Amino acid sequence: VTVTATPYISSTFDGWSGDASGATNPLLVTMDVTKAITASFTMKTYVITPTAGANGSITPNTAQTLNYGSDQVFTIAADPHYHILDVMVDSVSVGAVGSYTFTNVTADHAITASFAIDVHSLSLFKDGTGDGTLGNEPAGTSFDYGTVVTVTATPYISSTFTGWSGDASGSTSPVTVTLNTNRAVTATFALKTFTIT
Repeated sequence: VTVTATPYISSTFDGWSGDASGATNPLLVTMDVTKAITASFTMKTYVITPTAGANGSITPNTAQTLNYGSDQVFTIAADPHYHILDVMVDSVSVGAVGSYTFTNVTADHAITASFAIDVHSLSLFKDGTGDGTLGNEPAGTSFDYGTVVTVTATPYISSTFTGWSGDASGSTSPVTVTLNTNRAVTATFALKTFTIT
């Protein structure tokens, strides 16, 4: 008698036991006595490997072994003052998502998350009857979280600098501004006046 073990797509055939042994398939059985034969099958498993870059995490953070057709959810989170830059699944971007679900898993996979520091803007404005120039060091309008920027107000010869408002205060120039959120700073200039008697 020829006995054939045919695994479902979700499984693999491991071998025979009882009145047969080995893993030869199909199996030839000589019926010289009553026999009982057992075929063993194992569910296929696949591994999903997560990787998180610096300044963030992915949960679960260890390789997950899943049975054929299973689902697995991964949660991605950035550290404070950072944000999710991108999530790659099998080297293909799926965007800056906070979670990703593998459904009906039938192959090994990899998921990788990358993170970037938050960026904040610095806006400079002028006010008053006079005029002058505004500059900042380092230069630019967008800065990484926590950057300390020095803002300088320089009045024209016709004016005087009278003070700061918005996200800066006082009348000392230059002034430092810490970019831990979007900032707007206004410098007020007054036109010089003279009296002729």
